Amino acid sequence: MLNTLEQQRLKKYVRILRFDHFYLYGFGIFLCSLSYKTPLLFLLLIYFLYRFKAMYHLVFMMILLACSFFIMYVYENIKLDKTFKDKVVITNIYEHDTYQILTVKHKSKKYQAFVFNGNFECGDIVFINGEFENFYGKDYANGFNEKRYNLSQNIIGKIRVNEIYLVKQTKWFELRNGLINYVNTFDEPIKSYFNEFILNQGAAIDEVYHVLNLTHLLNLTGIQIYTLIYIVRKILFYFNVKPKTQDKAKYIILSLLMLILNGSLTILRILIYEVLKSLNKYLKLDLPNYNLLHITFIILLFIRPYYVFNVSFYIVFVILNFIHLFRPMFNKLDVPINSFLYSFMISLILIPFTQEISIFSFLLMPILIIIVSLGTFFVLIIVLIFPFLQTMLSNYIIVIERLLNLFYTYNHIIKLPKLSKELIVLYVILLVLFLSSKHIKHFLIYGISLVVLVCLPIFKLYISPYVEVSFLNVGQGDTAVINHQSCTIVVDSYNYSYAYLQNKGIREIDYLILSHSDLDHTKEAQKIINELHVKTLVLSKYVDYDL
Repeated sequence: MLNTLEQQRLKKYVRILRFDHFYLYGFGIFLCSLSYKTPLLFLLLIYFLYRFKAMYHLVFMMILLACSFFIMYVYENIKLDKTFKDKVVITNIYEHDTYQILTVKHKSKKYQAFVFNGNFECGDIVFINGEFENFYGKDYANGFNEKRYNLSQNIIGKIRVNEIYLVKQTKWFELRNGLINYVNTFDEPIKSYFNEFILNQGAAIDEVYHVLNLTHLLNLTGIQIYTLIYIVRKILFYFNVKPKTQDKAKYIILSLLMLILNGSLTILRILIYEVLKSLNKYLKLDLPNYNLLHITFIILLFIRPYYVFNVSFYIVFVILNFIHLFRPMFNKLDVPINSFLYSFMISLILIPFTQEISIFSFLLMPILIIIVSLGTFFVLIIVLIFPFLQTMLSNYIIVIERLLNLFYTYNHIIKLPKLSKELIVLYVILLVLFLSSKHIKHFLIYGISLVVLVCLPIFKLYISPYVEVSFLNVGQGDTAVINHQSCTIVVDSYNYSYAYLQNKGIREIDYLILSHSDLDHTKEAQKIINELHVKTLVLSKYVDYDL
């Protein structure tokens, strides 16, 4: 007969072997990734490990955390040679008027190369002779970290190209290239929306999406994918197709999308999750979907380790955890209220990342998801299959643009400064407490705490008695920001100037001084004038400015 201590140990190991609390490993890796170079969050990780020590296997957890730290350190400290001279495969191309930005793959590493007068396609094998250049890191507070942004895409450096020529073409990208060429035969706005929505080519869509901060509605997400799979399964069910064949159709759709979208995070996440669900059912493991979700994210990090630098990866992780956490509560309500609460919750989650609060988006997001995100997606799919309908269906997109422009007239957007990593984590914790509050008193306390937290950087900006002078590393040209609680002066405006001012929480500029009209001194001046309140614009009377 087992004594009490032995019974407790046995129960613990049974739970561990059955992975009843596997989500704890997911949260552990999540906190470990956030705590990299952030000591305060490392303390939160230690507290988490201590608080739930009885619910996970210590050795297994330590192995996962050590691997996570090792991956981040290795990826951020990759050393580049001085020169490059070898064959590479082009995996992605961003077209500009006079040049192409190529993403090229050499062995397992990717690089960025600027090519003038190039005429290459994805999948081409080219020979490049050039010199390596490192990306800029974060040289100043609230600045843009070019290095980490590119690491999040698995791009570890730039190649200054001296010589490039085509070696041969491969067939791996034929499907994607054929689709791109096919889409380019369409008229506007179908072509631009297809390039932006489906192919993620960065097309020029209506500016109203950027102004209203709705560009995320034109990203391919699980909503569109699962709706597409649901429709396909219903059609197959109508024709009495067996469930196993329906599952095969689902994996065929996901595999084709993986090829077309060049290994999209969204598609890969859904594909792994669906495979895990099938294995769970086949092996009769009885794992909860919540555990499968965390296993999916752990697998993603091990097969695509550069996701530790990808902000979208963390946003999706947080959103899906919120959905699973509050689903039992929301599903008790009617569908319209249910949909509004889900969209309201997601809008609250996105605030520290988008740095904006749009009254319009908060109130109408459930409708926008249906008519913009789902509606536009299926319009594009229909046009792809039946191109003769493009003239008629393009009117749908035009009507949506007109409606959004109409709403923009009455919309009010509150711009917010950038929160530190520590404050974002605190924001997420407070948001969980706020949404799960059962008493009005707690609801108000956590709600007020969230407002104060978001406004903290603004208070700091206007209370500080010191004069702060920042010289921004913009890569070329210059930008300087002189800030005091009584006056803000900006001298010139090249790359990342507006992002710095927005992240800092600066909404009013007393003097914007443009020394001369060269692009490397005025590139973002018009955007600053349009988006911020510029009291006085100082120009040289001897120079013509294109403003």
